[in-house]
Amino acid sequence: MAYQFVTNQTPANYAYCMYNLMQCLYNAGWSIMAWSDGTTAYNTGTIPGPYAAGPGSPDPVFPLTGAFPNAGSNGAGGLNNNQAWFVVRQPKTPASASFAPVYGGTRMLVFQRGNADYQWRMKYSVSGRYQFASQGGTTPSLYGTATNQDDVTWFGGGTDASPSFTTLFGDQGGNDGTTRFNCAANDGKSGETSPFGFWCSGFRNGGGVYPSMGIVFDPMAAGTIGIGEQDPYIIFSQGDAGATFQSNIYSSGLPNDSGYGAACWLKYGNTAVQQFVRILGAVYYTYRSGGGVNIAVPGTASGYRGTIGPLGVNPFNNNDDLFPVVMMRPAYLGGLTGYKGVCSVMKWNSVPRSCADTQAQNTIRDRIIQGDVSLPWDGSVPLI
Repeated sequence: MAYQFVTNQTPANYAYCMYNLMQCLYNAGWSIMAWSDGTTAYNTGTIPGPYAAGPGSPDPVFPLTGAFPNAGSNGAGGLNNNQAWFVVRQPKTPASASFAPVYGGTRMLVFQRGNADYQWRMKYSVSGRYQFASQGGTTPSLYGTATNQDDVTWFGGGTDASPSFTTLFGDQGGNDGTTRFNCAANDGKSGETSPFGFWCSGFRNGGGVYPSMGIVFDPMAAGTIGIGEQDPYIIFSQGDAGATFQSNIYSSGLPNDSGYGAACWLKYGNTAVQQFVRILGAVYYTYRSGGGVNIAVPGTASGYRGTIGPLGVNPFNNNDDLFPVVMMRPAYLGGLTGYKGVCSVMKWNSVPRSCADTQAQNTIRDRIIQGDVSLPWDGSVPLI
């Protein structure tokens, strides 16, 4: 897969971290549809991604009233203001796309800062029906008929008129400027069959075991999705300094309404029954003598696996093996349940490693460890 990276950053504040994510998505072909500094909305045009004018483009190009936000700055034109926001839309599908049509489309994501720079609210629309005109400085709202109302708040809560926010950066409270921030976004331009995934992560300088925040927009790998799937993506988000990319991926014990953990649409397109629900990543375990189970994969430094320990390295080459993350919703969670697919961005680690350790899957340092998962990396030496 061809990824665009923004790595080894130590932004001055958490809003600047999210600006780096926006820049990375833009570099990978996402369009910035609109943004606001919390007071003024720059909403009469589109800042098209660098591939936005490619073949098969369905988009008009509107005149712009504003360029990029002033990074993570305060005041007019900046993202580091109460309720500042930006909206991005996935890259356009080229005429010669190597991926199935269900991966294309006009999906949009909204990112909105709360009353502190570590608190955020995030929304998702598969059909990309966020409007921008006459929205002032508030979050863009959805338009259209009841049959395409697919607007979901996947992190935070409340309404557009009265939003509430959730901690996204777990190292909050006087720790601005101490987060090592990295992100990567797939541009869908190198023969991908599962395009447009992205991830971002932040951890306190010095490393440790687990990051303090993480977001993953993960397309299910082609060939692993069910017949009839119309939205083969899951969204993971977490802002816990002690557990990001850890138990929240495979445990249902964390709060769902705040957005921690992974979520997705099940049966999207059937408006009578479709649901946006919590989804879990299956783990690999063995039975212990005397009863109970031992989690062998992922290899984690936590106590969730029991007392025996992880799988360990490959016996032939002494390297870490990476395992598929299979996403599913068990029946005990209620509502729509069943299988979703296999992640194409996240992979399980088999050995406990420190945050920002690297691995070589195809080339040197092409994966990075973040908690219990392995993610695509640009080959550089991570800044700890």
